[in-house]
Order: sequence, then C-alpha cells, then structure tokens
Amino acid sequence: LEVARSALEDVQIELDAKKASLQICQTELERLDNENRDLREQVHVATCELDELRRAVAGADVMEQLDVCRTTIMDLQSQLEAQKAENRKRVIEFAEFRRSHARRMDAVERLERQLAEKDRELAHAKASLDALEQMLQSCSVQKM
Repeated sequence: LEVARSALEDVQIELDAKKASLQICQTELERLDNENRDLREQVHVATCELDELRRAVAGADVMEQLDVCRTTIMDLQSQLEAQKAENRKRVIEFAEFRRSHARRMDAVERLERQLAEKDRELAHAKASLDALEQMLQSCSVQKM
C-alpha cells in the first residue's frame, strides 16, 4: 500500500512537471504565432513597397531598389516558411506531449483505483481480525 502511495506521489510530481512543460510549450507556441504574424506583416509591407516601386520605375536607382525589395521579400518568405516548419514541429511535439500526458493520467487513475481496492481489502481484513480476536476472547473466557 505504501509502495502504491509512493508511486502515486511520484506520478503526481511528474504530472505537475509535465503540466509546467505544457504551459511553457503553449507560451512558446503563442510567441511563434506572434512572430509568424510579424513576418507576414513584413512580407505584406515589402510587397506593397515593391508595388510602389514598380509604379515609380524611372531609372537605374529604382531598379536597384526593386531588386533589394525582391531580395527582402524572398528572405522574408524563406523566414516565414522556416517559421511555419518550426511551428508544425512544435505542434507535433505538443500533440505527442498531450498523448503522453493522457497515458500518465490513465496510469494515475488506475493506481488510485488499485489503492482504493487495497484500502477496502485492508478494512475487510481488519474487520475479520477483530471478529477473530473477539471469538478468541470469548473462547478464553468460556474455558476459564
């Protein structure tokens, strides 16, 4: 019974640690979503600037600026794609963590049921022992 209680406490400690890790993952996912949003906005701004430059094409300097904008847009798109890949990876990790967490919770529930069953068995054994002790006392009294 003590071993089961100790195991249950160990599982609870691990569960608390996993909950904290889950919160960190969720915060990180939110931060990554914000970064994604910022990168999309930068791509949009760069695209708008590119469109403005196209309308204002009037010389070699403008063409250089246009090339810079294209490069910036391509860089930002690459960053966005990398961020998307990282986010997908984190989502997969988060899903794996949730499955693992669910398995641990199932294990905790099983241990709690086993502990309750052992408590019932112990109570029954104590009641049987008390009854036997009363019978023994009764027999001792009758022999005297």
